[in-house]
Amino acid sequence: MNINKIIKKCLYNLFMTLVPWAILSRIAYAANGEIESVDDINIINEKVNNALDLASRTQQTADKILLQVNDILGISLDLWIYILLGICLFIILGMIFLLNQRANDNRIVNDKIRQLEGKIDKLERCIETFENEKNKTKTISVTTINKPTKEIFDYKTNNEFLGRNDANETLQNQNMNLVQKEFELKQSKKEQEDEFKELKMKYMDFVNKYNNLYRFSGYEAKQKRKTFEQDFNIRTFTCNNYEKRIDELSDIRESYSEPTFKDSGSDGVYWATFMKDNMYAVVPRFNITYENQLHEMAGMKEAFNSDYKNEGAYKYIKVIKPAFFSYLNGNWKLEEQGKLELRKQ
Repeated sequence: MNINKIIKKCLYNLFMTLVPWAILSRIAYAANGEIESVDDINIINEKVNNALDLASRTQQTADKILLQVNDILGISLDLWIYILLGICLFIILGMIFLLNQRANDNRIVNDKIRQLEGKIDKLERCIETFENEKNKTKTISVTTINKPTKEIFDYKTNNEFLGRNDANETLQNQNMNLVQKEFELKQSKKEQEDEFKELKMKYMDFVNKYNNLYRFSGYEAKQKRKTFEQDFNIRTFTCNNYEKRIDELSDIRESYSEPTFKDSGSDGVYWATFMKDNMYAVVPRFNITYENQLHEMAGMKEAFNSDYKNEGAYKYIKVIKPAFFSYLNGNWKLEEQGKLELRKQ
């Protein structure tokens, strides 16, 4: 018997085994739990015989089809058998590869699980060690305080012990005081910063609206000025030693005294609005003509840093920053210099 006949016989037997087995498994699955009598068994037996007959007819039909294909394409039946064997071998190898790949994936997952379990065990041991050390520390502290030895409480040692406690308590109090002071300083600094921001917003609003007055003229300027004075509750003051300084200047130049400032009526050359406590933001009176005597004798050059040049009079004043004066009992004291920009037209 040659090799071709052996292969044909094997394929035939394989086909005759697999096809009925598939049909029988389907029948058994469908009939699962439904066999209750001998008649049911006979019915299933009849279905099995029909399946075997169908498999036989299918085999015969397949042989005929292969012979017809052989006649059409000129491919021998032996070649078809080899092709089928190759396909079966390819399918088997593919299944083996997939099973092996799945086994590798499972092995990798198991390795990672074991690594994680090892890390968890290590972490649990660390936690257990930490708890033991913590309990040990507590035990030592309680033993030392609650169950002291007799020798510790003799007179001399007792005094030293109390002295150490006093020293520790003093250090703790000092640390608490330092922490409290640091907190208070930070809180105070934050409050000062917040207060400065609020103060700056307030005086910048005052400055911006003051500078805006110079956009108007005539009757409209008077109305805007009146509204401005009411909104900021303007107070006026002047340099009360103005004439004295002029007299001093006429005698010996640069020897006149420092300006002093006091409350005045509506003719005062300084406008002030309240900021906080006894502190006021101060600007020159609106529409005042800025000239040499005002600059030199009325205290303007002391109150404001400006771009003034002794070249006539300046009608337009722009406040960059107000001066700050403190007020007490009708007297005004310069605390911080302001800044002006001057224009003639």
